[in-house]
Amino acid sequence: MSLRTTACLCEERRRENMITPSQIREKNLSTVQSGGYDKEEVNALLAQIVESYQAVYDENKELYRKMEILAGKIEEYRSEEDSIKTALITAQKMADRIAKDAKEKAEEKLSASAATAQQTVTDAKEKADKMVAEARTYAANFTKEKQDAAESIITEAEAKANDAIDGAKVVAQEMLNQAKQLSEELMSKAKSEKAYHEQLIEKLRSESKSFKDSLLSLYESQMDRLGDMVDLKPQVDEDQAHIDSVESEMNQIISNIDEINKLQSQTVDAPTEEAAAQAPTAENTKGDTDDDQVDQIIDEIEEKQAPAASPEEVSSALNAFTEDEITPLDENAPTISEIDEEPELEQVPPQQEEKTLFDDQAAMPFEDYFHVKSGDERTSETISLTAPDEDEYEEEEGSSKLRGFFKKKK
Repeated sequence: MSLRTTACLCEERRRENMITPSQIREKNLSTVQSGGYDKEEVNALLAQIVESYQAVYDENKELYRKMEILAGKIEEYRSEEDSIKTALITAQKMADRIAKDAKEKAEEKLSASAATAQQTVTDAKEKADKMVAEARTYAANFTKEKQDAAESIITEAEAKANDAIDGAKVVAQEMLNQAKQLSEELMSKAKSEKAYHEQLIEKLRSESKSFKDSLLSLYESQMDRLGDMVDLKPQVDEDQAHIDSVESEMNQIISNIDEINKLQSQTVDAPTEEAAAQAPTAENTKGDTDDDQVDQIIDEIEEKQAPAASPEEVSSALNAFTEDEITPLDENAPTISEIDEEPELEQVPPQQEEKTLFDDQAAMPFEDYFHVKSGDERTSETISLTAPDEDEYEEEEGSSKLRGFFKKKK
């Protein structure tokens, strides 16, 4: 008995014993005059039972329909299984027969080839023996004149062989000289590039030191000017600590460049022809690795450049700039005279220097860190190190005298 037939019989027996929703609807309950249930409550309960039972009944019908579909699929798969097995057996027999035929044909061809080879060897041996016998007979019949002619031919052949050997030696020597010259050129180029990189690193050190000194002098002059108006000693200490950290990071970059230069010099000084042949490729790969390391170090510096302000500082700063009322002054606080005119800031004269490494580039190497760019010296991320515009010091109603300094950069 198949699975589908068994499922059908079980479903029919279950349906015979199951009450249908229509039977529940048509069921009439007898009522009594005393001690009976409320008719409305009983009807409401029966309606609820009918609704719930209807859902279960419909779901049961849907499940039975799906079960019939699955049973039919199983029967189809079982019927197809036998045909698949038969096809596999037939294919296996066919493969075995083909392999057997191929093996027999290969053995036949191998036997025929062996017989042919043996016959060829026999024929060749016979011909060789015949030729040797004829040659011996012919040589035995040579006279003294033939021997002299043979000696002259041998002498001429030896002369030609010696000439050929001498020519080969000359060609080999020329090739060796060319290889040595190429190796020397590659080594010279590698050494010159090494010297260039050393000069470049030394120039970078001097330029970075000059740039750092000029930047520090400008920053200190600005902080001195602002220190006359507001007590910024904690901020100055914090900025000085930040500058020290930047200086340590720059020293770390220079030390990393020195280590890279040492590794490169060790690679260039290896006196092997293989290293000389692969010098350009290795140098390019090394240069790419150095650039990647420098970029990674600069990215780490940028992540550490500005410490995040605490929520309390941000909230107090926003409240201070959005309040309409004047903040009362502490009685014990020092008195600061009102600024009627904006101070004249010292203009740092441009330094007349020769063309440096920074002039050859489209942007200075530290512009992303200090946010100082040519043509756009003020950004929206940090406080500008240049003097503010004149209109930023103009006083407006409800604004501070120092609004130009703390104003958000556009």
